[in-house]
Formats: sequence, C-alpha cells, structure tokens
Amino acid sequence: MKTGKCEALDMFSKYLSEGTLLRCYVRCSTYRAAFVGRIRTVSDDGIRLSSDDCQSELELPLSSDLQYGYGDSRNSPTELPVYDGHLLVFMTRYDPLCQKPDMIAFSEVRAT
Repeated sequence: MKTGKCEALDMFSKYLSEGTLLRCYVRCSTYRAAFVGRIRTVSDDGIRLSSDDCQSELELPLSSDLQYGYGDSRNSPTELPVYDGHLLVFMTRYDPLCQKPDMIAFSEVRAT
C-alpha cells in the first residue's frame, strides 16, 4: 500500500521511540545488502539506522523523489515468518509494471 512521507516519518519515529529491531534490506539494480539495526535519528531531512554493535550504518536522506509503501504481516510472504510490518522506501520512481524497483525495505523483527 502506498503511503506518504509524513506517514513514513511517523513509522520511523515509532521505530525510534520503541527501539524496534529492524532488518534493513537494500535492493538496487546492481547490488543488494542487508543488516539488522535500529533507528537512531529521525528528522524531516533523513534518518540514521545503525546496528547494535555499531559496525553497520545507513544514513538515508529523505529527498522529494522517494516514494513509500507499507505492508503488515498479513501481506508478508510465508518465507518471511520472523518479520511483522514492512516500510518500503522506493529510491526510483515507483512503477507497478517494473519487476524490481530500487528500494530499501525496513522490516520489523518479530520478538521471540
């Protein structure tokens, strides 16, 4: 489901205040990366996420060309049972006909 920047900022702020553990998955046309961390800062201009061991970090400027989407565990594929909600940040213009748009997915790691 598409969402706006304000709603995405609300989700990032919720993750920050709750200390939610997130899986950050980056998918671009030429590379992929993943790590687990927590949101450390949120502002209108961007977010910073880092791993608990401070070895991995992502700073993401929230520029006007980004688009956002949200899904919850009811929409998750069955092969991802350890995650709750998903906040998606599309780094290129989102086109539903495009098979794999460049994106960053923030998935809430379900508490065990």
